[in-house]
Amino acid sequence: MSIFSEHALVLLNHGLAVLPAREKRPLIRGFSGWTRPPSVTVVAKWCRQFPDANIGYSAGASGLIVVDADDAGAITDARALFGETPGRVKTNRGEHALYRAPKTPMPDVPLSLRNFGLNADLKLGIHGQLIAIAPPSRHPSGAYYQWIECDASVLAHLPPFDVDALKKFMPLEKLARGHLQMRNGSRKQWLNDHLCSHVAYCDSLDDLLDVAQTANDDLTAAGNLPLDDSVIIDRAKKVYADFQAGKIEALHRTEASIKFKNREVILLGRLDARHAPDALFLLAQLRINHSVRCANGDTFCITPKAMASAQVIPGWTRERYENARNLLLAAGLIVMVSPLRAENGTRVAAQYLLAEQKKGGRSVTLG
Repeated sequence: MSIFSEHALVLLNHGLAVLPAREKRPLIRGFSGWTRPPSVTVVAKWCRQFPDANIGYSAGASGLIVVDADDAGAITDARALFGETPGRVKTNRGEHALYRAPKTPMPDVPLSLRNFGLNADLKLGIHGQLIAIAPPSRHPSGAYYQWIECDASVLAHLPPFDVDALKKFMPLEKLARGHLQMRNGSRKQWLNDHLCSHVAYCDSLDDLLDVAQTANDDLTAAGNLPLDDSVIIDRAKKVYADFQAGKIEALHRTEASIKFKNREVILLGRLDARHAPDALFLLAQLRINHSVRCANGDTFCITPKAMASAQVIPGWTRERYENARNLLLAAGLIVMVSPLRAENGTRVAAQYLLAEQKKGGRSVTLG
């Protein structure tokens, strides 16, 4: 069946932020930063490139929250917890229950609800790296995803997700114990950051592999889905090779120190006394995380919405990041290398450098 070419544009028309997938693996990049569905032109291009692909979609960019229940018991429990919804999809083992995402920011919750007693996963905007699969895609088992007593038009009539029910189901103290800070909600990025902070203290690749495996266990303990062994091994090898090549600084972030010049503090205070403390705090984070990389020609992006969702700086809102960033730009303490732009139907974040560093090179991301 030419699943993607025959059905992707129809689902796009109903509001799904569709993308081609091989089984459950996305075939394109950049979707984790989507804030809305791709254009018709882009999806039509993918229809020509990947006619027989499955149809994946970004729940967040579609304005949805998907509860992925893996068995009959979990389906019943999910309905009792979050309420009935006409948007239901039959999967190989269970069911996807579709809800409209709330307009207010979602709490930072783990992907998996298994540690809280429900055999189900959540797919939502703060975990942008994960996708859901839409009908009539084919599961590796040979079964097909199917709408249950509905079709794609149901997407216009979904009830809102019950955030209060989720909060009651997962008490705050449990969330605090199980929470892991992840840039862009990415488990792979979290693992990479973790390995980079430990590699200098490993005598061999085997030692770093042990660190990686322990980190993967921590993911599960925190209520997240574990990474495949192949991903863990590949990431550990790359981080170890980069450290041996001198690309990773042997420094724990908790031990890092930075300096401010008196003129920088005075300048920020004169420009905007109200937001100067936040600007200094953000500048400290940027210098700790990116001074060495910028010296090597790397750039970074500041993504206020994603950083606020991931709580990179606990308690900060999107507006707080934006005000601090804008003040640093006005003071000339950071420099915009390239503005926000559209590329292949997706938004590419603006790139920045610390003002004292040279421009150019590949990009790294904060947030």
